[in-house]
Amino acid sequence: MRLCWLTDIHFDHLDNESIHDFLSMVAGYRPQAVLISGDIGTAERDNEYFAQIDKTFNVPIYFVLGNHDFFHGAFATVKMQTIEIVARSRNLHWLDRSEVIMLDETTSLIGHSSWADGRFGDYEHSEVQLADHVLIGDLNVDLSERLRNMQAFTQEAADHFNRILPEALNQSQHVIVVTHVPPFEEASLFRGKPTDRMWLPFYACKRVGEVLVDHMDRYPDKRMTVLCGHTHGQCRYEPVPNLEVRVGGATYGRPEIQQPTDWPWI
Repeated sequence: MRLCWLTDIHFDHLDNESIHDFLSMVAGYRPQAVLISGDIGTAERDNEYFAQIDKTFNVPIYFVLGNHDFFHGAFATVKMQTIEIVARSRNLHWLDRSEVIMLDETTSLIGHSSWADGRFGDYEHSEVQLADHVLIGDLNVDLSERLRNMQAFTQEAADHFNRILPEALNQSQHVIVVTHVPPFEEASLFRGKPTDRMWLPFYACKRVGEVLVDHMDRYPDKRMTVLCGHTHGQCRYEPVPNLEVRVGGATYGRPEIQQPTDWPWI
């Protein structure tokens, strides 16, 4: 099966011609499915970007949202907008609202957008101010409420994975998990180095990592590959022998395919 994995494509940093050229390039690989691990654009223009993606690929497009997709919006409104976008499409599948998807006889696909949860690093003493904290309504609040809202989103992801993973692992030998934020601090790199403790609370999700490791410990004969982005720092990390995390690299204004090769490429 030919899959193309995209992450952090940030179409808001491109003009329409560049978006068209990039999507045409991806389509040239003739994928049988496209995986997107978040940060397509921003809330105010994602309707437009998803329409362009949907028009380009007449194949399933499995995606999660990234933090940038909530810019100029709020958690609830962007989620509702995304539900409406998917309802108008034959090809778009938001993994937060999807059940187990069998890609072939041995491999399943699941996912959730998730969020950084402030549990790694030093949230209490961090003075980091991200664009998220200004441009996303739920995060433009005091530090305590911001942390509660971040962790509520990550708990939603953890609950989703706790519910869906047993079915995925019972049905398949290999589970692909698509999410946006790396679920382990070791997978959160900046320019090839571990993320600073003041920034780490916003660049990794401990709660989701705990859930994934817990399930893989119960299924030592099964395998999981996690595809994510967010940090723009490409890396691979194995927290346990049967679980590999792949973080896609990215540069604003220069989207790329992370993996265009034939199955099984994971």
